[in-house]
Amino acid sequence: MKNLLERRDLPKSKWIMKQYWRMGQTRALLSLAMGMFTLGKLYIDYVPGLSEFGVRGALLLGAGLFLFFMGLGWLYDEKGKMWSQQVLVARERDPFQYVPNYRTIALDYPFLYAIVKTFRNIFTKLDLPQDRLAAYEAYLADYFSRRTTRHSIFNAMPKAKSFLREYPFESISEGTKKATISSRLKKSFETHKLRLAWVQALTGMAQDALVVGALYITVFIPATQTDDTLRVLYGFVLISIPLYLVLAIAGWIYDKRLKVWQADMTVKIERNPFSYVPEPRFHILVYPFLFPVIFTLEGILKARGISNHKIERCIEYLREYANLSVTRDEDMKRARILRKELGAIFSTKKTEG
Repeated sequence: MKNLLERRDLPKSKWIMKQYWRMGQTRALLSLAMGMFTLGKLYIDYVPGLSEFGVRGALLLGAGLFLFFMGLGWLYDEKGKMWSQQVLVARERDPFQYVPNYRTIALDYPFLYAIVKTFRNIFTKLDLPQDRLAAYEAYLADYFSRRTTRHSIFNAMPKAKSFLREYPFESISEGTKKATISSRLKKSFETHKLRLAWVQALTGMAQDALVVGALYITVFIPATQTDDTLRVLYGFVLISIPLYLVLAIAGWIYDKRLKVWQADMTVKIERNPFSYVPEPRFHILVYPFLFPVIFTLEGILKARGISNHKIERCIEYLREYANLSVTRDEDMKRARILRKELGAIFSTKKTEG
């Protein structure tokens, strides 16, 4: 009954989060514009040649500052390509890059299990060597037994490198290319920026509460009634601490009781174009893996004279899906139609009791 009520409330929460998402998307540009035009008004008197134009000069200065910071953003993204280092730093600090997450356990595990066990059975019947498959099976067993502990996280990469050294696709030289100075500087910059973001996220609410307390205590206790030290103390005790506690409780209600993050994540996924069309990872890793496996299975089934229309259907689906592009809006609609036309891939039949 509880789950049913949560599902009924989800459309309302989803609508709210859509508006929240839209405001978030426009906030960055609008905040930059408002901030720059405000600076234009404040500093117009100090800019020779523009001060005499009054409001028009302030707007012109604000527009110039807006374009300047937009240009910095373009350099940061297009020329510096800092987003690559930003993602790298964030991924290196994501524990679920080293241990299985819920999606991996729920989806990747059964897929890998089916593939490995199927090939083990095929190799056994054909009397083929299985040392690599057995090693991979042991590696997967170890991987899926890991949890978010320090030991599991910090031992993940050494185990992966050890496995790659023992079972390489081809001979790999031991020497690795050292990162360039430019790459190291970019990574260092993004690392420190991420740390600052963490500190800001951790202390930001406390800072805001302290600022509000220091500001509004002057309204309730004028300077003529007490000295500055006592006023600051009163602001801290009477305003900042209660405000901080109220905000913390509101955050707990938002997360634990209202569970708005469910609708928030739904909206974010629906607004992500890669929820519909292939992301770069698909072309780089998934596509090169799936096709050889599927073609191998198709060849085995043909050799055994077993009907393989399902595999042929999947191959045709993957061929068309791989050609969809994130740069074409119509491809997102085509992706939904394509998946609908494919129909059910897995089906369950009730056994008669």
